[in-house]
Amino acid sequence: MRLFFAAFVIITCACDKDPQVLPKQVPKTDTLAKCVLKFNAQAADQNLKFGNDIWYKNVQGDSFTVSKFNYFISNIKLYTDSVNYKKISDVYLLVKHHISKQQFTVNTAIQGTFSAMEFLIGVDSLRNISGAQTGDLDPGNDMFWDWTTGYIFYKLEGMYKNQTTYPAREYAIHIGGFQGRYSCLQRVRLSFSKPLVLKHGYKSQITLQTQLDEVFKTPYSIGFDDYYNDVTLPMFQNLSQNYSDMFQIQELLNP
Repeated sequence: MRLFFAAFVIITCACDKDPQVLPKQVPKTDTLAKCVLKFNAQAADQNLKFGNDIWYKNVQGDSFTVSKFNYFISNIKLYTDSVNYKKISDVYLLVKHHISKQQFTVNTAIQGTFSAMEFLIGVDSLRNISGAQTGDLDPGNDMFWDWTTGYIFYKLEGMYKNQTTYPAREYAIHIGGFQGRYSCLQRVRLSFSKPLVLKHGYKSQITLQTQLDEVFKTPYSIGFDDYYNDVTLPMFQNLSQNYSDMFQIQELLNP
């Protein structure tokens, strides 16, 4: 009888004991640094405004308005010195100024002090041939031709008029192409006026100024008549070389 009672107490105690509950694992957000990239646009040294009643002039004397101004930024590298860099992996940003899609927060595991940044205007060849994708690379974002020619790297649309074209008519400058001698991928490198600091758990910001006019000048002077008389791969590449220097660092904020 005593043996039975002891066994009963042991079993009862074992049944009453609560099972061990492990705490829920919450990702530690402080293991990442936040880098905000902001793009402000100008035309003719004025803040860019959209609409068919706001006219600008290019180097050829053409008058033009802007209804869309889009471009891709990708393959971002941050340089610790003139040679060594750390890459912010798998970042593809689609800037659309006409809908104020021009500020992005990138979470990254890298940290340190950096003197310059580098990036591509456009989408690299691997992503161009990788099939349907999501996010800013979604073909539904109106920046894609088809699986043969791939992504549109740069899009500028509006109205234009000049001595040979009056009244005004619509224009559409769409630049892309990643293969061969006429590749329009352009690499941009910008130095910081002071060091950029990325720290885990903190936010930094890089503000870039985009000069829309650069697509028409340096190294090539290109007007709308030039473009529409020669809509070819060499013309696309010339335009892409022109806009490769459309960025400058406007402001840098550290934690």
